[in-house]
Amino acid sequence: MLTSYVGSFPLSYSEDNVVRVVHDVIKIPIDCPNYPQLRDFIYQFLEPFVNSGILSLSNKRYFLKEELSLRIDYESALQEAKITLDVLRRSEDSRRKIRKIKACVTGPFTLASQIYLKSERSIRSTALSELDIVEKLADYVYILAYNMVSLGYEYVVVDEPMLSVIVGTKRIMFNYTVDDIIDVLNRIAKRINIDMGIHVCGKISGPLFETLAQTEFKILDHEFAASLSNFKTITRQVLEDNDKFISIGVISSSDPNVEDVEEVRRLILKGVEQYGIERIAFVKPDCGFRGLKGKLDEEKAYVVALEKLRILRRARDIVAKELRIEV
Repeated sequence: MLTSYVGSFPLSYSEDNVVRVVHDVIKIPIDCPNYPQLRDFIYQFLEPFVNSGILSLSNKRYFLKEELSLRIDYESALQEAKITLDVLRRSEDSRRKIRKIKACVTGPFTLASQIYLKSERSIRSTALSELDIVEKLADYVYILAYNMVSLGYEYVVVDEPMLSVIVGTKRIMFNYTVDDIIDVLNRIAKRINIDMGIHVCGKISGPLFETLAQTEFKILDHEFAASLSNFKTITRQVLEDNDKFISIGVISSSDPNVEDVEEVRRLILKGVEQYGIERIAFVKPDCGFRGLKGKLDEEKAYVVALEKLRILRRARDIVAKELRIEV
């Protein structure tokens, strides 16, 4: 039951700010820090296609100009990841305090939802309507994940918030089948030689949870602090039947009010009671801290994000002591 976070922080992008976040999370310390994702999680991974001329960017919308090709220079998408590793390798604290290093990559369905094939501003005008494009994006995400592992990352999570929209309780959009979704996701997870996670925030439908449990992703990462109904939808039986583990969001990533440590402790214990300590891989905030941007000025928002992570660490340590478990 390690502490972690999804990735983003409410700071403007700069190399200095990336370094600052890395040092600050080491001090807490967070067991499994992610590289600080300070750029928009769509822009970071679609920028290489814009630079190559395959996509155009107009009024914050991406348009497909020519056939999607993976013969692009994707190094710009790895900038924060490389800076983070450089800082960690030079830090004595990191060698003593960090258990794993985590990287996140935005998933193919979510990337496809931001690429428009027509001028209409409708989700049905996006690349989600073309399964072959989604499959190519999955191959791109695999390349990025493979490079993260090659750099030295020990845990990679694919962020797929769009899946909670696509897979509802009664139907799946775009005439996708369950097998289509599993096949797309497995184009990534099957080819990476470490355990991978998939993060889907928001309310998770039963069919979506059961679909994710059938993929090659080992750890299912969801929010619970802001979506308590997920405790009903996400069941221990399905996790055990498919040998999956859970990463539980126990702190709000968008509420600027810092939680009480007792409140977080109770939520962690609820997760332990529901899933068993052996099935909980991580406790973390619900989602990225970019959601605090605009609610407070940048510096205050960042201070709140760090304080929430300190509360997370304290609550986890209290639970570990109560249950007499090593972490």
